[in-house]
Amino acid sequence: MADPRSSSPSSFPRSDEVELVVVSRPTGNLDGAQPPPRAIIGPTSLLGSGLCVISALFFSLMQVCAHLASDTFSSAQLMLVRSLIQLVACLAACYCAGVNPLGPHGIRLVCLFRGFLGAFSNFLLYYAIGGMPVADANAIFFTNPLFTMVYAVCLLREPSTRLEICSLFLGFAGVVFIARPSFLFGSSVTAEGGKETTVSAVFATLLGAVVGGFVPIVVRYVGSAVHHYVMVFYWGVTGTIMSVVMAISNANSFHLPPLSSALRAYQLGIVAGMFGVGTQFLYNKAMQIEKPQNCAMLRQLDVAFAFVWQHIATPSPVYTLSIVGAVMIVISTCLLLLEKTFDSRKGMRGDCGTD
Repeated sequence: MADPRSSSPSSFPRSDEVELVVVSRPTGNLDGAQPPPRAIIGPTSLLGSGLCVISALFFSLMQVCAHLASDTFSSAQLMLVRSLIQLVACLAACYCAGVNPLGPHGIRLVCLFRGFLGAFSNFLLYYAIGGMPVADANAIFFTNPLFTMVYAVCLLREPSTRLEICSLFLGFAGVVFIARPSFLFGSSVTAEGGKETTVSAVFATLLGAVVGGFVPIVVRYVGSAVHHYVMVFYWGVTGTIMSVVMAISNANSFHLPPLSSALRAYQLGIVAGMFGVGTQFLYNKAMQIEKPQNCAMLRQLDVAFAFVWQHIATPSPVYTLSIVGAVMIVISTCLLLLEKTFDSRKGMRGDCGTD
C-alpha cells in the first residue's frame, strides 16, 4: 500500500492553499451572501449634506441681522466686524488644533484666491442688503448654483445627472417665487423697512452670485490638502483688508453712533459676524467632502430659512407665492437627497456583485 506521505502534491491541498480558501470565504450568512458594508451612506452623503444645511441656517441668520443693522452701519463697517471676529476665532482654532493658518507651501496663493472670492462675494451681499429688501437680495445672490454647475462641468469635468439639473432649476424657481424681485414682478407695495431696490444693489448682488459660484470649485480643487481652518483664515485676512480699504475711501465710516443710542445695532452687527464665522467653518468643511453642485443646492435652503426669520423679525406679510417657493425649494433638496441615497444603495449592490 502506498504511503500517503509519498502521494503527489496535487492529491492533497497544501496548507497554504487551505489557508487561502479560509481567508477568502465569505463571513456572512451560510448561503454565501455577502454582508452589507458597514457604512451605507458615506461622509459625502451624510456629513457633507448636514454641514451644508447648518451653514445655510447660520447664513440666513447672519443676513437678517446684517439687514437690520444696515440702518445704522455701512456695509464696510459690518464687514470689518465680521472679518475681525473671523480672524480671532480662526487663529484660536488653529492654535488649539495645531494647524498652521498659512497652510502648506505651494498652495497658499490658491487659498488666498479662495479667501478673496469669499470675502468679496460677502461684501457685495452686505452692500446689497443695505440697499434693497433682503428677500430680493437673497433671490439674486442664490442664483450662484447655476454658475457653480457651469464651473464644475467646464473646469472639474464632474458629471451632472438630469435629476440634479432639474432639482437645481426647481430650487432656483422657488427662490424667485419667494423673493418676488421687483424687477420681474413689478413694485406693488412698499418694500420691507421702507427700502427701495436700487440698480447698484441689484448689480452688486448679481456680481456676488457670479463670484460666489466659483468658491466651491476652488475649495473642491484644493480638496483635503489644506485644513478648512486655513480657508477661513484667508477669508478673514482678505475681508479685513478689503473692509479697511473701503472704510478709508469713505470718511463717514469712522464716525460711529454712541453706544447708548445704538446698542441694538451694535449687538446685531456682532451677532451677524458670529453667525458668519460659523457659516465659514461649516461650509468650507462641507465643500471639501461634497460635490460643488450639491453644496450649492443645499445652500438654497438659506432662502427658506431667511423667509422664516424675516417673517418673525419684521412685519412683512406672508404671501402665497412665498409659501409655494419654499415648498419648491424643499422638494428640490429632497429630490437631491433621495438620489444620493439611491446611488449609495446601488454602489453597495455593485460591490456585493463583484465580490
